[in-house]
Amino acid sequence: MTRKLSYYSVVNVLRSSSTAALGIDGLTGVVVGISESGPNVEYAVLVGEEVCMVDSSDVSYTGEVVSRSDLYGGDTLKVDPQHYPGDN
Repeated sequence: MTRKLSYYSVVNVLRSSSTAALGIDGLTGVVVGISESGPNVEYAVLVGEEVCMVDSSDVSYTGEVVSRSDLYGGDTLKVDPQHYPGDN
């Protein structure tokens, strides 16, 4: 994979030793996270109910991008931090 994918890109998971070990080779998923370390790019791919980290060379872009709302409900939750004595 030479181009960087965007969030919510639909990908086919290619066969490699790592994707086979995860049991996701040959399946379709959605990019929900991106990790860049120098020239290396890995994607967090949602496959079914599970998110797996895969190398960029282990996915093939389908040309489709889904919306965030296709994956996540519209409910939100606000969490305020807990402060303790001595916290700055």
